[in-house]
Amino acid sequence: LSSERISDAEWEAIFPRFGPESGRAGRVISIGGIAGDPRRVRCPVLVVAADEDRFVVPRVARALARRYGAEIREVRGHGHLLLLEPGWEGPATIVEQWLAGLVPSLVGNAVVG
Repeated sequence: LSSERISDAEWEAIFPRFGPESGRAGRVISIGGIAGDPRRVRCPVLVVAADEDRFVVPRVARALARRYGAEIREVRGHGHLLLLEPGWEGPATIVEQWLAGLVPSLVGNAVVG
C-alpha cells in the first residue's frame, strides 16, 4: 500500500506499525469477491469509501455495503489510508456522527487515552 497523500517521512514513521495481512483476503476484497455470510452479522455496519482508494475501489465498497445491508458514506479526496491522510478529521467525523446516531447517550461520555 502507498498513498500519494502521505509524505515519505510520515509513511516511514507509520509503516512499521502495520501488521501482516492476508494477501488472499486483500485480493478477494479488492476484486469484489466478498466472502462471509451477511446473515451472521448482528450489528450495525458502516462502510466508508474513498474516491481515490485503489485497493478497495468505491464500486466494490458499494457492493460490500449492499451485501451487508450497511450504510455507506463516500468521501472525496482520500485513498485507502483515509484516516492517516491529511484531512482525516472529515472521515473521522463521519464515523463519529454515525456512532452517535447508534448510541446517543454515550457520545460526550467517551474516554479516550
